[in-house]
Amino acid sequence: MKKALFDAQAALSGLGVLLEKQSFENFDTRYYPDGKEIEEILNFCKKYAEKGVEQGENLVLMGATGLGKTH
Repeated sequence: MKKALFDAQAALSGLGVLLEKQSFENFDTRYYPDGKEIEEILNFCKKYAEKGVEQGENLVLMGATGLGKTH
């Protein structure tokens, strides 16, 4: 049931294809001038994905176009 809901939400968002291809493993930090900061953000997001989702915590990503939010 959870997978069906996730798939439906992904399809409605228009991000379904992107969500299938993009992951933490293929996120390239070389595109960002401040490598240390983007590494910290990436690590935070990984930890959230491991624990925050289970605990029902919310995460909001905000920023200008091209910063990697969709990835």
